[in-house]
Amino acid sequence: MMKEEKRTQRKGRRGQTMVEFALTLPIVLLLTFGVVEFARLFQAWVTLQNSARQAVRYGVTGAWDPESVRKHNDSTAPDDEVLEELVACGSGADRFVDHWGVNCDAGSDEHEGLRIDMARLPSIVDRARTGAAGLTLNEGDNIVGMLKGDGSPMNSETTGPSDPGWFHVWICSSRPYIHVTTASPQSRYAADPDRSNRMCELKEPVRADTGFGPATGTNQYDAGGPGDIIEVVVHYNAPLITPVRSLLNWTGVDDYVYMQARRVGVNESFRSTRAVNLPPQLDLPTWTPSITPTPSNTPLPTETPVPTDTATTTATTTPTGTSTPTATPACGLLNIENVNLTSTFLQVQVRNNNEAPVYIDGATIQWRQWISQMYAASTAIVGRDPHWTGNDFTPPAVIGPSEANGFWEDNPPWLREFQGGGAVTTWQVKFQNGPQDLPAAGYSIHDFYGTTLTFSGGDPGCVLTLPLDEPTPTDPADEPTDTPTPDCSDFSMEFERFETAGVVVFRLRNEGPAAARITAFEVVWQKYTASMYMDQIELGLFSYGHPNNVIMWQGNDTNPNTSANSAGGGDSSWIVTPVIDANQTLFMFVDFDALGGIGKLTDYGAHLSHFNGTYVTFDDNCYGGPADVPTPGPTATPRPTNTPRPTRTPTNTYTPGPTPTNTPIRDTPTPTNTPRNTPTPTVTPTNTPFVLPTTCSDGC
Repeated sequence: MMKEEKRTQRKGRRGQTMVEFALTLPIVLLLTFGVVEFARLFQAWVTLQNSARQAVRYGVTGAWDPESVRKHNDSTAPDDEVLEELVACGSGADRFVDHWGVNCDAGSDEHEGLRIDMARLPSIVDRARTGAAGLTLNEGDNIVGMLKGDGSPMNSETTGPSDPGWFHVWICSSRPYIHVTTASPQSRYAADPDRSNRMCELKEPVRADTGFGPATGTNQYDAGGPGDIIEVVVHYNAPLITPVRSLLNWTGVDDYVYMQARRVGVNESFRSTRAVNLPPQLDLPTWTPSITPTPSNTPLPTETPVPTDTATTTATTTPTGTSTPTATPACGLLNIENVNLTSTFLQVQVRNNNEAPVYIDGATIQWRQWISQMYAASTAIVGRDPHWTGNDFTPPAVIGPSEANGFWEDNPPWLREFQGGGAVTTWQVKFQNGPQDLPAAGYSIHDFYGTTLTFSGGDPGCVLTLPLDEPTPTDPADEPTDTPTPDCSDFSMEFERFETAGVVVFRLRNEGPAAARITAFEVVWQKYTASMYMDQIELGLFSYGHPNNVIMWQGNDTNPNTSANSAGGGDSSWIVTPVIDANQTLFMFVDFDALGGIGKLTDYGAHLSHFNGTYVTFDDNCYGGPADVPTPGPTATPRPTNTPRPTRTPTNTYTPGPTPTNTPIRDTPTPTNTPRNTPTPTVTPTNTPFVLPTTCSDGC
């Protein structure tokens, strides 16, 4: 019996070991994999922090990498063409206006900076990927709100936010409105408080003058401009090596752990910033209290009853004694740093070493009129709205609030503000109706010799003269008036389209090597209403009514046809002799009014053939006009064929219809007799075709 007891004890020990091992093994494995998973997740979290840090450090510098742009834009362009291929600088619908809502100005440093800001986004994303080296990242990136050069979204992601290994870089900034309308503009973007939603929501509305741009509420990533705050959040789904969901068949459990890393930085001053974040109290009157506090302190402790009176007097004297001139800036602390000529702009950089800001109060603009009718059109601080607009054709253009030349805009003073503390502000003059590239046409900065800028302060103010040399009297070789006999085959004119509000658009083209002038025109047209008249003709690169267009002719001509020339012949309302640059295309907008509506001329019966014979003259010698279009006479004649509606009057002859019903066999020939009355309506259409609305029917 003792032996049997020992045997049972031995069997029990063996089974107990297996049970204990089976019970402890999952716990050991769980602890082992838990330690490994925790170590991997901790390493992923630390690496992700480094990724966000590297992205922000690169983003605040304002730099961009052509190789990154090439990769995300599917491009093979060389470095000097990468930016142009990603976002070209032109007018109308393109990548720039689709992103920013404004037409790109090639002469604007601010717009060039906005193009670079778009190229920074792919570069920042690549730096984030570089900083996340060592993690299992899925291929592809989605830069929300960015478009490739071909217009497709910049999205190469192969997986989504619910897949292990998903990696995404979210970028948003505190950039102010692009179109500045107030001294303290709102932020263009608003980040969702829950960063996991990855929303950088656009707040700036679409501009009414362009009609382009993304709609409010669009998710658009942005890296900000100089001085703006940039925020980068890196999202990552760290995959687990323990297949918890598949082993335990759990629902609601993923095979990854979602994590994010967030970093915020302030962009460096990698280019001149716009003075749009200044509070309104930085206007000139705010500098007067800093001088007046000494007298205001002495009366207060001396007399108790008087302060009530003195307070009113001191309060009134400080504002009335607007010592904006007395807090005068030292004119010697204002210096012209640089003068530059680019595109159609003369740009002047002014350094203000005063503590307080200064305000430009006027200017005298000189230029050499090698190109006749080239004029100063507007002045502005780069990145802000113009503070003067005009069309002064005779230099010098003297501008200011009290001058009659052009319009000194009634806008906030900050649009004319030059920041103090050693800041450099760029002021520019835009010239129109001349070459699109002034330096290429032979102009230099010295052709603007005699230009001065006047700043507020003192009696005459601070006057800065551009440090230029008086130019030699030689004219450039490619001046239009100097070209003896232009090749007329270089010029062409074609019909473009009918637009609403009675506008007819023609396309003019100069394929020659030199600029040319449009010296005459004749528009052949017809009247469609008694009060209709031809109002004006504009030329430009943009849509009708654009402020950059040139008004060539303006009048109220009620009698077709209309012709005029720069020498004063024909109609007397010739205003400007437009210049069409070498290899340039311009649109000529002919506006007709008093139509009784705002539709197209085709709504009133107009046809291309009604403008046969229209032409313009280039340089007094070359005539260009659209090819004649056949008159749609035959197509119009069918209109009377609709008039056979009177032939429905024979429908009364259908009344005999009942009679054949009584004797169907006998009356079958009678219907064949009734059609003999149809010749009478066929005679009427032959008379009606002559009543066509080619001219108005009320005697016009």
